[in-house]
Amino acid sequence: AIPAQIAADLVPGSAPLGRAVVGLDREVDGAHPVRLDDGSAITASTVVVATEGPVAARLLDLAPVPSRPVSCVYF
Repeated sequence: AIPAQIAADLVPGSAPLGRAVVGLDREVDGAHPVRLDDGSAITASTVVVATEGPVAARLLDLAPVPSRPVSCVYF
């Protein structure tokens, strides 16, 4: 639901949808290279990494970090 809400506000054609990010490279002159699962790459002025710790560490080429399950219950 959240990805669809974010995508709805994008300018059509401004970002590839339905592609998995396989890596993020270091910033070069204000641009952040983003590598996609089809072998292509795009650049972005801003990148938000909103995923679990182990995946974020892999994307950012950082040391592995543990992940722990959490839950939230509403009544």
